[in-house]
Amino acid sequence: MAVKKENMENAPVSIVLKELYDLAKDERQQVTKKAVRDWLAKLKEVAYEVEDILDEWRTDAFRSQRDKDDIHFGKKVHPYLLFPCICFKKVESRHDTGHKIREITERLNKIPIEKSAFNFNEGNTWEGKSSSDIEQRQTGSLIDKTKIFVRDQDKESIVNELVCANGQEKPFSIVSIVGMGGLGKTTLTKLVCNDERVIKHFKKIIWVYVSDRFDLNQIAKKIILSMSGSSCENLDFDTLQHSLHEVVGKMQFLLVLDDVWNENHSEWEKLKVPLNGAAQGSRIVVTTRSRKVAEVMEATHIHNLGILSNLDCWKLFTYEAFKGREEEKYQELTEVGMEIVHKCKGVPLAVVTVGSLLRHEKKKLDWKFILESEIWEWKTPKDEGMLPSLLLSYYKLPLHLKPCFLFCSVFPKDHNIKKDELVKLWMAHGIIKSERAEIEEIGEKYFDDLLTRSLFQDAQEDDSGNIIQCKMHDLVHNLAKFVTSSAYCIKEIGNSNLCSDSSHHLSLLVNYDASIIPSLMCKRLRTLLLFGPSRIKEGMTVYSII
Repeated sequence: MAVKKENMENAPVSIVLKELYDLAKDERQQVTKKAVRDWLAKLKEVAYEVEDILDEWRTDAFRSQRDKDDIHFGKKVHPYLLFPCICFKKVESRHDTGHKIREITERLNKIPIEKSAFNFNEGNTWEGKSSSDIEQRQTGSLIDKTKIFVRDQDKESIVNELVCANGQEKPFSIVSIVGMGGLGKTTLTKLVCNDERVIKHFKKIIWVYVSDRFDLNQIAKKIILSMSGSSCENLDFDTLQHSLHEVVGKMQFLLVLDDVWNENHSEWEKLKVPLNGAAQGSRIVVTTRSRKVAEVMEATHIHNLGILSNLDCWKLFTYEAFKGREEEKYQELTEVGMEIVHKCKGVPLAVVTVGSLLRHEKKKLDWKFILESEIWEWKTPKDEGMLPSLLLSYYKLPLHLKPCFLFCSVFPKDHNIKKDELVKLWMAHGIIKSERAEIEEIGEKYFDDLLTRSLFQDAQEDDSGNIIQCKMHDLVHNLAKFVTSSAYCIKEIGNSNLCSDSSHHLSLLVNYDASIIPSLMCKRLRTLLLFGPSRIKEGMTVYSII
C-alpha cells in the first residue's frame, strides 16, 4: 500500500481515504484490544490530516485561478507588485504543503507494516444490512416501549409511596430509585409520572436531569422556571435560594431529579434548605446508580430496582425482535433467541438494543453469529459503563451509519437532538453520500434507521406524526464517546483544558455567567457547538478560536 507523493497529489480524496477506511473497518473485530484501538485512532488521525492537506490544495488552486482571472479581466497592477509579502507567503505556503505531503507519505507507507503486527481477520465481516435492505419504519409508527408493562409491580409500589400520606410532619419526602445503568430507572419514573393518579395528586410535576454535574444554580433555575414560568438567568445563588423557597411553598409538587451522582452531603443541603419550604405533601423522586446518593439525600423510601425476570425479558425481546412478523415465521429462531436473552442478564436496555438489532436479521445463522460473539465475554472497564449488547449493536451497524451515530457524541447527555439540525450537520461534514437521491432525504432515513435500532430514544413527533427530535440513553452516549476517543470533546466553560490537538469536534457547555469563550488553540477543529441558555449564547463573544 505504498503511497507515492506524485500519486497522492493526483488521487481524489476518496481513493486516498479508502485505503485508510478499509483498514479502519477492522476495528469492529478488535474492540477488546486496547493496543489496536489506539492504533486505529492514530489511523483515523492520518485520514483527517490527508483531508486537511487536500483542502489546502483546493484552496491554493482556487487562489491561483482567482489571480489568473484578475489578470484576465484587465487589472493593471497585480497585487503581488503592491504587496510582495503576499507572493512570499504563497511560496512559503507551497513549501509547507510540500513538507506536509512528504511527512504524511512516510506515515502512510508505515501503515501496512504496523497493520501486519495485529493479525487482522479481514474475511469475517460484521457489517449490518443497509437501510435499503431492511424493512423501513413508517413515519409515526414508533415502537412505544411504555406499553409493555414489565415493571408493573415496581410502578405500583412507587405510585403508592407518592400519593399515599406517609404520616410525616416534614413538608416533603424523598423516594429514591436505585439500580445499575440500563435497568430502566428513567423509563420507570416516566411511567410513574404519567400515571393518572399521580397527575391528579400533584399540581405540578417538575423534571430535572442532573447527571454527574450537580449544578445547584442550574437545578434551582429549572425548578423556578417550571413552577413560575419566570426566567432567573442573572441571579446569584443566594437570591435563587430565596426565590426557590418562595415558589415551592405555593403548591404541592412532584420533583424528579434524574440520574444523580452527587455524594456530597453539603451540596445537597444547599438545595434542601429552600425546599424545606415546600407545600405539605410534596414529593421528590431521585434516580441514581448509587445507594450512597440515596442515603446522603436522606431518602424516606429506597426502591432497589432489580433485573428483569427471564419471562419479562423474553416478552420485551419478542416485542422488539419479532415486530411485524407472523409467529410461525420465527419459531425456528425461538431457541437461539432465548439463549441470546439469557446473555442480556436481565438488563432491559440490553434486551431492547439486541432485540432491535435482530429485527433486521431473519436467518438463524445470523442469530447464532450474534449468540457466539466474543463481545459477550468482554469485561468492560468500570468507568466506561457499557453493555456488550450495545457494542454488538454498534458493530452490526451498516458502515454508512457508523459515522452518523458516532457524530452524535458531540451532543451533551440528555440533549434533545433535533432531527433537521443533525441531518444538516451530517451534510456539512460530508458524512452522507448519495448519487441518486436528495442528500437531506437520505439523512432523514439514516436518522430513522438509528431510531429503529434503539440507538435513539424518547422520540417526539409534530402534529403530523413526523419525528422531530430524540435523545440518546446515557449508556449509548458512553459507547459513542468510547469509540470516538478524544476526537469528540464536550467541555464546560472554565475548564482549564478545553481542547487538545486531537480534538476535531468540540462542544462547549455555557453557564449563565459566561460572556466570552476563552482562546482555543485547536488547530484541527472542524466543529464548534455551544450549548446553554439561548440568551447567553446570543450575547457571547467568540475570539481566537484557532
